[in-house]
Amino acid sequence: MNRFVLSIRGREYRLRSDLPEELLQELVRVFHEKAETLDRRYPGLPDDRFLVLLALEFAEAWVTERAQIRDLTRWVREAAENAES
Repeated sequence: MNRFVLSIRGREYRLRSDLPEELLQELVRVFHEKAETLDRRYPGLPDDRFLVLLALEFAEAWVTERAQIRDLTRWVREAAENAES
């Protein structure tokens, strides 16, 4: 089990995960990058609202990227069908 640390507004959270070390490092990097960006944008926001906003930012990115994957999958499927015709 891999251990990692998430730092949110100076508070450290020590966690463990079964994910591969390289993936965890990338996840932590992306998390810190997003948290720092939001903290600069909303410096006085209370922690509870900050965490909700952070979660919404990640949810928005996930939904947007899932839609892009669906669109790309559809485009590839249509291109393959057209190539067969």
